[in-house]
Amino acid sequence: MQSRPGREVVAWLARPEVPAGPAGPAGLVSLVAAGGSNLPRWSISWLLVNPAWRRQRIGMSLVATAMQFAGARGASVVYVETLALWPAAAAFWRAARLAAEQHLARLHVSGESRKTAEG
Repeated sequence: MQSRPGREVVAWLARPEVPAGPAGPAGLVSLVAAGGSNLPRWSISWLLVNPAWRRQRIGMSLVATAMQFAGARGASVVYVETLALWPAAAAFWRAARLAAEQHLARLHVSGESRKTAEG
């Protein structure tokens, strides 16, 4: 994806294999590498799952894809943030952090910080 200088943005779109559910994508995740090619800071900038497709592990699958991509490019940590005011999002990211232990990169979840690769 085209981005600002010094940043790489990669995104994945989840599409349903069978048209049994609602039209359109099931979910999307975007991963940002900022700070140049030597030691970029990796973060998941967006994770969206269509409400009709939630609770089917689509979000976890998208996060796993992003983690594998970042890990294969040398990332040891991938950052993500959410607000503590969003309990469902906070619970999701706690579970995702545990699931991320099987990937090359580890997931760092922050509560209120605005410090991300988005800069």
